[in-house]
Amino acid sequence: MIASHVEWAPRVALDNHAQRQRFASLLGTLPNRRIETRAGKDFILASHVDTAVSATSPLHGLTADDPAAEHPRANGRPDHWLVLLDGQLHRRADTAARLGLSSVDATTIYAAALARWGDAADQNLTGHYSAIAYNPATRTLRLARSPFSAPPLHYRRTGHGAIAASLLRCLSWQDDTRPRPDLVLVAQHMAADFTDTARGWYEGYRKVALGSAVRIDRDGERPCWSDDLAPAPRPVQNAAPAGSSANRASNSAP
Repeated sequence: MIASHVEWAPRVALDNHAQRQRFASLLGTLPNRRIETRAGKDFILASHVDTAVSATSPLHGLTADDPAAEHPRANGRPDHWLVLLDGQLHRRADTAARLGLSSVDATTIYAAALARWGDAADQNLTGHYSAIAYNPATRTLRLARSPFSAPPLHYRRTGHGAIAASLLRCLSWQDDTRPRPDLVLVAQHMAADFTDTARGWYEGYRKVALGSAVRIDRDGERPCWSDDLAPAPRPVQNAAPAGSSANRASNSAP
């Protein structure tokens, strides 16, 4: 599971140790996994790390050992990203070779794909994943989910920033009040209308739809990628509209 909080005008520095620990704790605990965080004054990134796989941090993106680029923290280039990945990338060895990487680490591959292909990165990748990428140079947050199937990824805009996470509870971690249910979405689902795939269950909450990506910065948010083959839910149509002769006949049947 993954989570991020970015503030473009932070009221409190987010790299405060207590802030980091509190935010990371919302991801909970999982067997054989630890939570790793990285933070600056205006951002926190947190992710579960499989302790049995590698000591490679999912928060480092490209490393200095790779020929594709320098370490993202060592420069301010706009094509360097800090990446969190929930799920799996498939065909990692092939993709790493295409990108000229020595590492097959999934987060390194994803960061390099963004540097190489920009918003077309997800079009060149296969897998079952959700991704959070933060660019410290441009202070841009990019959220994406693979087509067909992917772990959940929710987000909301705050007064001066944005929060994104696998778990809904992370989105209200600094709020004093509970979020209010979005009754419009409730009504849509009661009417079997599932077309709004980006609306969240609480007011102001959003979710990244399957096979899509969104960029968020201080100027707002915008969709930046959509896979044409991703499934698009549609309303369920009644076999016979209420009041029709077929409906009356079915209701009068013994």
